[in-house]
Amino acid sequence: MNSTLTTISLLIKVPQKDISELPVEAQNELIAAYEMNTEDMNTVEIIEELKRLYVHHETEKLLSDVTECFDFEPEVLRTFPDNTLSEMISVWESTHDLEEVYPIIQREIQISSLNDVCNLLGVTSDELREKYSYDTLSQICGAYDMTIDVEPKSYIIKELNSIMRAAV
Repeated sequence: MNSTLTTISLLIKVPQKDISELPVEAQNELIAAYEMNTEDMNTVEIIEELKRLYVHHETEKLLSDVTECFDFEPEVLRTFPDNTLSEMISVWESTHDLEEVYPIIQREIQISSLNDVCNLLGVTSDELREKYSYDTLSQICGAYDMTIDVEPKSYIIKELNSIMRAAV
């Protein structure tokens, strides 16, 4: 392994094996980031940038594996919130078992219309995620998905509000 990659491995506390398994382009990007930033940034900033790049490439690798294994479109997975992607990566790194990652994906897909619900209700997804449990969000999205073609939209809003009131 390149001595710069060994240094990067030590700085970001990632096993050398994991870095060596990244695509060559990703390794080169880490090396370039390290070499370009050593003069301009302090050590903490360099480490944060290297970690960011490493997580980005690990995420891309995982998304590629998942899309290949489960026949998903990569764009679907890229719409997941950062915390869900982090959870997927964490599970993948600890188990290297895509069957362990699948429930996380399934959970997120069940609430994939959350942004549409938010647009209809005039709230943010963060507001709904903070206030309601996953089960309630799943009910809200399910109701939305089943009634999306119903007119008037006030009926859908009434149904969604009813679910949210019952959950509080």
